[in-house]
Amino acid sequence: MNISKLYLALAAAGMLVGCAEVKPEVKEVKPAEAKPAEAKPAEAKPAEVKPAEAKPAEAKPAEAKPAEAKPAEAKPAEVKPAEAKPAEVKPAEAKPAEAKPAEAKPAEVRPAEAKPAEAKPAEAKPAEAKPAEAKPAEAKPAEAPAPKSDAQPVKTEVREAPPKAEAAEASPKIWDSLPAVVATVNGKEVTKQELIDFVKGQFPEGKIPALFTADAVKELAPQMIDSMIRDRLLAADMEERKFEVTPKQAREFLDEELKKLPKAQLEQMTKALAAQGKTMDQHLDAMLQQPQIINQIKRFIFARSVILKDVKPAEAEAKAFYDSHLDYFYEPERVKAAHILVKVDPKASEAEKKAALDKANRIAAEVKQDPKRFAEIAKAQSDCPSKERGGELGEFGRKQMVEEFENAVFKMKAGEISDPVKTEFGYHIIRCDAEAKRTLVPFDKVKAELMQMLEAQQMQAAQEKYFADLMAANKVEILVKAPAKAAPAAAPAK
Repeated sequence: MNISKLYLALAAAGMLVGCAEVKPEVKEVKPAEAKPAEAKPAEAKPAEVKPAEAKPAEAKPAEAKPAEAKPAEAKPAEVKPAEAKPAEVKPAEAKPAEAKPAEAKPAEVRPAEAKPAEAKPAEAKPAEAKPAEAKPAEAKPAEAPAPKSDAQPVKTEVREAPPKAEAAEASPKIWDSLPAVVATVNGKEVTKQELIDFVKGQFPEGKIPALFTADAVKELAPQMIDSMIRDRLLAADMEERKFEVTPKQAREFLDEELKKLPKAQLEQMTKALAAQGKTMDQHLDAMLQQPQIINQIKRFIFARSVILKDVKPAEAEAKAFYDSHLDYFYEPERVKAAHILVKVDPKASEAEKKAALDKANRIAAEVKQDPKRFAEIAKAQSDCPSKERGGELGEFGRKQMVEEFENAVFKMKAGEISDPVKTEFGYHIIRCDAEAKRTLVPFDKVKAELMQMLEAQQMQAAQEKYFADLMAANKVEILVKAPAKAAPAAAPAK
């Protein structure tokens, strides 16, 4: 069956009701892989402060595209049913192995990409580029003068937008590669024309877009045929069970889905309707006058009450998964440190480099002799802007500092002070304030995501079993095969 009809049908009505699959999206349970920005202080350039490009607003009232009285153009928001979403073709396999818990992102310390505050033409000021706050290196950018905004007030001339060109339709010839009979069900032929009609039913006004090419038809034909047959078998099963949905039940279904929308999205949807002179109630009532929409809502409710009625993951299952995959639930290593930088220009002479190293050694000896004076000495002698904070860099993860600095600090113990560490910026005397450690994310913090993952798996399994039983009971044979994939080109001989 192709429950994505509802998505397209409601899109045509101006309100999307997501229905790609019976299962909710399987969210990867990852502690959000912390991808810290590569710490290349040398590239720490204050972002160009362009006065928001000070472009005079083009006098196109919201591109002033006249609504073609096609509700599909007005997509106020997606109303996605959270549960009952019978799959369109074959739902993606939910792989628990991919369900890595969120690697909770530490606050990114990205000095190399120091971004200025939003530059408003009247107040355009370059952001304070303080790479050293996140990096041991100074990487002090040259002072960027505040850009002058030449933006002058412009007169807004309201022009009538030109009529919107209709989207091109796919050529009827895209179907030429298919045979006249594409499948059989219980010995009865299913024709190519039936498939074409089914696919057209997926698009607003039955118009297949030009992007749907002959090659796409060849590639997707088996899936489209399978989807059509599932849809027919589902309809036949509902008819045999005498399953019906009243207009009241359909309206209650839409009302429930609206309640699940984020407040901001619902407000945006309401404003979009108001711009068309409609209220939400009027919009929903108009939708429910369309048999196609009622038919698809009926499928949602049937899936929820029949196909998925036994889906209910237990907390014990989530805990068992958590306990057996603990490696997925560790946050990445983090360390806390401070440093004193003795800056050395890479182009400095050997004598200058030796003088800088001698100074770094003297400072290291001084702070090791009296660690309590580290902040005082950093403020007085460090060449890094972090000296204002006594050299403190805060907490950071791997790949956020230059390699030599990272290699040194992640091996240090809390309270330890290093000998001078050479990097492209000079010599660093590092103090480790909290040594590197991995932290296990507690079960309670990932329980909801794990329950959602398990629910998705159970929904997928229930759906697959339901359709497999239907297909087997009705002797389905699909006569069109997908084209063989071209073998990868052989590597050139050496």
